[in-house]
Amino acid sequence: RTGRGDYGEREAMPPSPGTLEARAMRFEQDVAFQESLEADREKERRKAEEEQQQQRAAEEERAAAQQREEEAQARKERVSKQMEEARAAIPPEPAAGAAESVVVVVRLPDGSRLAPRRFLSQHTVGHVHSFVRVTLHDRAAAEGRTDDGLADFDLVTNMPVKALRDKEVTCADAGLTGQTLLMVQYHPAVARD
Repeated sequence: RTGRGDYGEREAMPPSPGTLEARAMRFEQDVAFQESLEADREKERRKAEEEQQQQRAAEEERAAAQQREEEAQARKERVSKQMEEARAAIPPEPAAGAAESVVVVVRLPDGSRLAPRRFLSQHTVGHVHSFVRVTLHDRAAAEGRTDDGLADFDLVTNMPVKALRDKEVTCADAGLTGQTLLMVQYHPAVARD
């Protein structure tokens, strides 16, 4: 006796086939659970990445929209300033029949015409140009457009065909006398309907 009671040392018995089967099943379930857990973690990781990408894309779109809005506001302010300056540059229209007056009729590329406007022969081509620019801008604004009046254009005489590019020359020096027809010719980089 060893003082341990009547329990003698027993030989270990091999597990029964049912126990082996249960252990194998439990092992397979543990492996499947771990694989499922890893797959769930991967799905969560992908979902988090997609949400982050969507958030970044939304933030980028918000920033781009804000930038477009700021650019549009800056453009609007710039146009407003240009139009104020152009309006200020237009001299008052002389009375009908005033000595040395010139009646300018402006034809647009689409064939329409602006209302005739009187200038004095000492007024400059720049005055006429400012009048046309402001009138085109006002017409576009009335139609809900914002493009006309901002584009670069030349005023061109009909006979002889000549672009009036020097805005400092007087109407008289440019050959504008009596009633004169001028045509608006947009610079090639600007497409018009």
